[in-house]
Amino acid sequence: MTYRVDRTRIGGEFELDLTSFSNTADKAPLTLPCAHLHWTDTGRSALFLAATDILRRGGEPLVWMPAFCCRAVVQAFQQAGFAIRYYSSAELHCGAGPQPDPAAGQTVLFVHYFGHINRYRLAQVAAWRRMGAYVVEDAAQAALTQEVGSAGHYAITSLRKFLPQPDGAMIGSESEMNFSTADPDEEFVSARILAKLMRGAGAPPETFLPLLAHTESRLDTQPIVPRKPSWMSRLLLARTDFSSVAERRRCNWELLRQSLHGSLSSHLTALHDVVDPREVPLGLAVRVSGGQREPLRRFLADHAIFCPVHWPLSHVPTSTELALDHELSSQILTLPIDQRMEESHVRRFVKLLQRFFADAKQTRR
Repeated sequence: MTYRVDRTRIGGEFELDLTSFSNTADKAPLTLPCAHLHWTDTGRSALFLAATDILRRGGEPLVWMPAFCCRAVVQAFQQAGFAIRYYSSAELHCGAGPQPDPAAGQTVLFVHYFGHINRYRLAQVAAWRRMGAYVVEDAAQAALTQEVGSAGHYAITSLRKFLPQPDGAMIGSESEMNFSTADPDEEFVSARILAKLMRGAGAPPETFLPLLAHTESRLDTQPIVPRKPSWMSRLLLARTDFSSVAERRRCNWELLRQSLHGSLSSHLTALHDVVDPREVPLGLAVRVSGGQREPLRRFLADHAIFCPVHWPLSHVPTSTELALDHELSSQILTLPIDQRMEESHVRRFVKLLQRFFADAKQTRR
């Protein structure tokens, strides 16, 4: 059966097609401003390597971690034997809450959210280091942003949310790390490649989505085994024009962000107001008011626009101190702005957003 490629879809998993294997590479390689760099398969593998290296250096098995972060970050440190102490992500919701107060030998992890440089936490790094704490920069959402990774003892990135390759992540460190990585997970890599090829060929979602769900389930339910990145990911990485990807993402972010100044401003509030020239956004993160997040997400999915939620916080205690983080989690939606989109996609996207809230207003009358 021959499928037609659906060019109306926005967001969701990246597809693969023949052009993915014939692109001309960018002259600038992907890197981090760290003395020592190592490639691995996933961001959680990179975090696990950082955690085990901290213990090897005599660090205490306790990490201060933002309440607003991915469950995979918790998984990596818990598997390494760390106790988790959550702090409130005040840089995102401008509210009070527990803040990191590390003792010597403890670890602080902070996140560069949605591709934006987390200047709020960067300003605190010097004090943490003077206290003798280890600092980990989680740049998984800022894998293409310049100048992240220079402040902490460790920095990690992950490429699966920015590019079509099945795996690939990086860990940078101040000091040399001593570890070994296993061979790539053939089942994980093969299933993701097949699903991406099927999506690129226009196959019905029900044929490739189960494959993608299977691979994510493997990551979530099996112990982390740091692995080498796959041959396929290395090939695709060598054929990626990073400058073009960055330019398109920034342009789409600006176009979509400008659209929120009009009638949409009472319904959608962006977490970041501007994008720095050094930053490459993951998406446009917004708070959706009036309890409309899930209805909006379903409406957009029905129109082939797929918006992830970063992140559900079922793993975080529901304490009063972290109430604002849970509130943010219940409202946030990441609007796609990736490099597959052109201006026409953004215009269509905005019209659908306006239509949804206009219809919702009529329904309430």
